[in-house]
Amino acid sequence: MELKKIVSKKEIKKLYKLEKEIFKDESYSFKQMEEIFLMENYSCYILMKEAQIKGYIILFDNSEAFEIMKIGVLELERKQGMGNKILEDIKRLGKDIFLEVKENNYSAISFYEKNYFKRIGIRKNYYKNSENAILMLFSKENI
Repeated sequence: MELKKIVSKKEIKKLYKLEKEIFKDESYSFKQMEEIFLMENYSCYILMKEAQIKGYIILFDNSEAFEIMKIGVLELERKQGMGNKILEDIKRLGKDIFLEVKENNYSAISFYEKNYFKRIGIRKNYYKNSENAILMLFSKENI
């Protein structure tokens, strides 16, 4: 498995297809994906296995830390260490990592906690359906 940074606009179409498959109605639009790709502080990485995209991560770099905007692995590929691989590769970049996760997304919260993310706060009514977001942080100090 290899985590590869997206460097060409052509790869955004593949990433968008994956985004729609994983997040369905909650996915970014193709236009949003293109805009993210063009913004200086955003990076998109895809996880390749046997020449196929199995997962991805979109990061915002505020110069002091990363924020995970999206992370996803194809449903049939989950629970095989791919999400862990994505996070481990990003952790090697040496910055703290923040994210928000829906408070009732117990499997995601458990996944992040197993990867040494700590709950640091709540954003009330953060999502469209007024659901709260749990703020989480990975810091090398957490290990």
